Amino acid sequence: MATHDGKTPDVQMMRPYMAKENTFTTSLTFGSRLGDHNLLVGAQAYLTKLRETGLYCIADETSQYLGEAYTSLGKKHATEFGFFAQDEWNILDNLSVVPGVRLDTHRSGEEYESSKKVFDSAFPDTHFNETSVNPRLAIKYEVNPSLVLRANLGTGFRAPYGFSEDLHLCSGSPRVWKSSNLKAEKSMSFNLSADYYGKNYQLSANLFRTNLKNKIEFSDADEQVRRLGYTYQWENVDDAYVQGIELSVKYNPIRDIKLGVNWTFNQGQYKHERADWTDRLELVKAKAPKLVQQYEQYAKDSKNVSRFPAMTGDFVAEYTPGTWTFSLIGSLQGKMYIDYTFDGENDLAIAQNSKIKQTETFTTWNLRMAKRLGNFTLYAGGKNIFSYIQDEKHLDDAAFMYAPVYGATWYGGVSIKL
Repeated sequence: MATHDGKTPDVQMMRPYMAKENTFTTSLTFGSRLGDHNLLVGAQAYLTKLRETGLYCIADETSQYLGEAYTSLGKKHATEFGFFAQDEWNILDNLSVVPGVRLDTHRSGEEYESSKKVFDSAFPDTHFNETSVNPRLAIKYEVNPSLVLRANLGTGFRAPYGFSEDLHLCSGSPRVWKSSNLKAEKSMSFNLSADYYGKNYQLSANLFRTNLKNKIEFSDADEQVRRLGYTYQWENVDDAYVQGIELSVKYNPIRDIKLGVNWTFNQGQYKHERADWTDRLELVKAKAPKLVQQYEQYAKDSKNVSRFPAMTGDFVAEYTPGTWTFSLIGSLQGKMYIDYTFDGENDLAIAQNSKIKQTETFTTWNLRMAKRLGNFTLYAGGKNIFSYIQDEKHLDDAAFMYAPVYGATWYGGVSIKL
């Protein structure tokens, strides 16, 4: 409305985002047993083309094209090939070792066009060409029939293509910038786990750590990228790590009753404070000194990996007498840090109103009941039955979401088994 003198724009200017995707995937594997060795080799291929269109309106008040509607066309493509080999070596009856290696090649590109001139420069094309070799090693040792120990070590690779935020936040508009200089995210992971199997219960524990190099993060566009017409950008923020411990209990106290609890404690940090927040700290030191203390805390908080809860958990209780099923499912999400970036006209306005929020721990609960009648099943239930919702919302930042945004949902239906 701000772009049309307080009037609602023509609905045709806000037509839904449309996409057409053609994808081809295939895989081939071959396995063979040679004595104590189970050999497996294979190949995979993934090819995709994506065409996106949408009608958008320039809302930047500093732009000479303010209020102009234009059609955006996005063209994206990717070709990926993967080759892998592994050997499951049963050294002893209770000891096995599985070494393996995977080779991945990735080629992709993106280009955008607009139906009319609405920016002072054309949208640059982006191209990526990455090859990665990732070895791994897994060890399994059965101490006795009830206790199993495992250890895993391996490397990983994340190509800079096909992020979900490109679709659900920004649709086909050329608002998410991926520079051709964006590097692939690489990782090295370690984990140790133990599983104990009792008569009517199972206990599990898992220690894990992942070191990330060139971690890719979604952020607001810097000044240079905004001049190209983009609102957001992907960038290699820093090296980082995530680590934690996972605990799990499954228990069947009596017939027809199943209980389960999973609890994970997490920690994730970057190597350094993030540049976008340290840059804003320097800006407020010069132009808004009252915010310095607050921004010093934001800069410290920026070392924490965004949207990574300090703990998560699940609780499941199921009762299945005869043809009935009753389920109660609870989910726990601990405190985490999340960025809110104000949609301002200049860097100072953005800095004065942006922040890093530390969320509160919360739980959500779901219920479901079902009755089987021959080939028919009647069911009903509720999601988020206590109506927990996000306590802070900002319409100018679609990425600022950390909890349910609406309350309880109730449903019912019938399913038929043919």
